[in-house]
Amino acid sequence: MAPIPPSIRHGVLHVRHAAAFRPARHRARRRARRLRIVAPPAAETAGRSTDVPLLQGLGETHRDIGTRVPEAQQYFDQGLRLAYGFNHEAAGRAFAEAARRDPDCAICVWGQALVLGPNINLPMDPASAAEATALAALAPGSGHLVHMPAHAYIRLGRYHDATLANFAAADADRAFLAVCRGSNGVYPLGYVPHNWHFATMTAGLTGSRTLALQAAQQTARRADHAAMGAPPMEFMQLFVVAPLLTQVRFGDWSGILATPAATPDLPFPRAIRHFARGMAYVRGGQLAEAGREADALHALAQDPALENVAFFDINTAAAILKVADPLLRGEWLRAQGRQAEALASLRAAAKAEAALNYNEPADWPLPVRWYLGAALLEAGDATAAAQAYREDLQAYPENGWSLFGLAQAQRALGDSAGAADSQRRQAIAWQWADAPLTASRY
Repeated sequence: MAPIPPSIRHGVLHVRHAAAFRPARHRARRRARRLRIVAPPAAETAGRSTDVPLLQGLGETHRDIGTRVPEAQQYFDQGLRLAYGFNHEAAGRAFAEAARRDPDCAICVWGQALVLGPNINLPMDPASAAEATALAALAPGSGHLVHMPAHAYIRLGRYHDATLANFAAADADRAFLAVCRGSNGVYPLGYVPHNWHFATMTAGLTGSRTLALQAAQQTARRADHAAMGAPPMEFMQLFVVAPLLTQVRFGDWSGILATPAATPDLPFPRAIRHFARGMAYVRGGQLAEAGREADALHALAQDPALENVAFFDINTAAAILKVADPLLRGEWLRAQGRQAEALASLRAAAKAEAALNYNEPADWPLPVRWYLGAALLEAGDATAAAQAYREDLQAYPENGWSLFGLAQAQRALGDSAGAADSQRRQAIAWQWADAPLTASRY
């Protein structure tokens, strides 16, 4: 993988490294080395003005366009590199500057047309992890390419590496946006918060409470509240609810109850708030209040209008609430001792989660089997609990939450060797954690 600073090379990324989110002189110098402005000689630009800087740190991709104007070639190559990094708005400016430098350059105009076409993303396969890591090293100033290895890492259970990749991508994007101010199209609206959203999930999977909560806050602050109520910007509603769902993951019940409603008051964020508050009330033993939150969530989950709220055309708000609704209901029933009803509701939530279309990070980021497995253990069914945890480990390989629960189930079944192995694996998975576990969920 790409070189890691000595302070985190051995995986020591937890509370005392929360400073990774704060500016520091050495981090600024490192970013400056990755992404530098190269000003054309003054003699060559006399009488002309341009707000399109030449950048370095985007890789060495080059396509000879046959121009006699060296600057046109430089800007064309920059446009190509930015386009490969999914930074289409900035790529278009570079291609336009290339065409301005050489008005006879037909392929420079082609470049402008290229970035107006479909915005497709790279497919990722776990087998491509080595290639993905190499890609990030080849273009350390291209934020989205630096981020891309995370898509391989999450499928391989390398959650800490995925978190590091997203932090590095956020660094690269911060440096780019400091240079290229103004409109950058969808890039700062979708791609930049995607790094933080992804890190929220992967830091959470390693039990890194502090980093996950900080990444969730960084995600939410980048949502455009004025635009997220209508297509195609509805996906930003997922960013807004990231802090609440992360607080549920780590059991920050008082923090949830102190969180005000999001603005504008849209149905999906409101439903997630009811879910989070309901979970907080369940864990606090305030079952009447929890029941009211569960009823409010259920009413919103039944609203047919939410079938038309789609996030990137991958999942609808209605489909996601079909997970949240029975999950909260199941936990509320469990707290009342109504085990059979609780297990039926939690199984319904797990089925709804399995029916969601795949996305990274997951549109529903709280694996239901963590809750189902814990409820099955409480009901004395260690065999079914072990099966639930094994199924979750297929979805999220080597995640410490399910390994913890699996070890508990194996001990209950008298499988001491299996429990010892699961506990060993869980300790490895939890080496960056600052969240102690007593069950597979909070």
